[in-house]
Amino acid sequence: MNKIRFILLIALFIITKNSLCASSVGLDYDFSFYYDSNILHLSEEEKNEFLAQTNPEKYDINSVDSYCLSNRVELTFKSYIQRHTHLDKFIFNSRNYLKNSVKDNIYLGFKAKQYLSSKFKFFGSYYYFADIYVDQYKSIVEPENIYRDFSYSKDVIGSGFEFDLIPQLEVGADFTYEMQFYDEYFKYYDCNKMRYRFWLEPSYGDYWTKFRYAFTVTDAYDRDQISSRYNIPVYKIPDSSHESDTYKFYLDFPLIVFDYGRRLEISYQFEYEHRFYHSDSDEENDPLHYGREDKCYKHHIQLDLSLYDFLIFDIFYEHDSRNSSAPAQDLVDQEKDYKKYLYGVEIKLDLNSLDDLF
Repeated sequence: MNKIRFILLIALFIITKNSLCASSVGLDYDFSFYYDSNILHLSEEEKNEFLAQTNPEKYDINSVDSYCLSNRVELTFKSYIQRHTHLDKFIFNSRNYLKNSVKDNIYLGFKAKQYLSSKFKFFGSYYYFADIYVDQYKSIVEPENIYRDFSYSKDVIGSGFEFDLIPQLEVGADFTYEMQFYDEYFKYYDCNKMRYRFWLEPSYGDYWTKFRYAFTVTDAYDRDQISSRYNIPVYKIPDSSHESDTYKFYLDFPLIVFDYGRRLEISYQFEYEHRFYHSDSDEENDPLHYGREDKCYKHHIQLDLSLYDFLIFDIFYEHDSRNSSAPAQDLVDQEKDYKKYLYGVEIKLDLNSLDDLF
């Protein structure tokens, strides 16, 4: 909480400074209400266990599913540096689970984008995620055989560029460095994550597509330090280090174009991630990570109705799944495979310049 206050204080200072010299100020507000069928990514075995209440200490939730409210506010300041456009964005996002408040979370962000020409721009960003609740697990650092909240916070720093090769094709790349900090019972899951991402964004008239590839390396905290701190043999400490390849495809095109710029559009997204774990332990002591591979799939389809230049109404559906394989296949099936779906509505309010309101 102290970190949130500090970030808000810095953001307030920068916002005050930018508002004095900005040529325009913009505001985006997104509100969504949706249903999540599996908020903890539980496997079928875990869902049955929860519903039968055979192990009630393991779950700190009221239901497997939940309705959710999400609010996102983005404040943009536009200015000029050496006659080139400069944008500063401040982002706040909150998500509330109506049946399970333990999953509520927020994040804060700042992003700066500098145009060097109409075709080339580069950007930098910082995001802080306050408290991400995953589930409840037993910790190896305490003798009590009880379940503890497994949650973490993270800082994400990034930078990249975008370049218009031709009017119908944009290319881009970025790099992000992420630091995850788990609570006191699971410090051995602290890790650093580096992601290298590249994309192509071709457009054909009213048709817009994007192809994106990302390579991610996740390095777990030094297990020797954990071993010394808690007097636990190194081989008994889980090693969640892994690498992954992620492929994304986007497609967006209009279905109906009405008068006065109103239109109905449909968009589709497909994401595939192949994750490889390389635990230094063995199957007996680290069965959930040793030799494990994950194949994750996500499908997202959405209808966008543009009512006015500043107001968009969305309806969406998403299906998400993970299939894992490992030498300890039975255990992995019980704890890592999952399927879930989401559906809901979203309202987007885009005020390009707050100056126009006064």
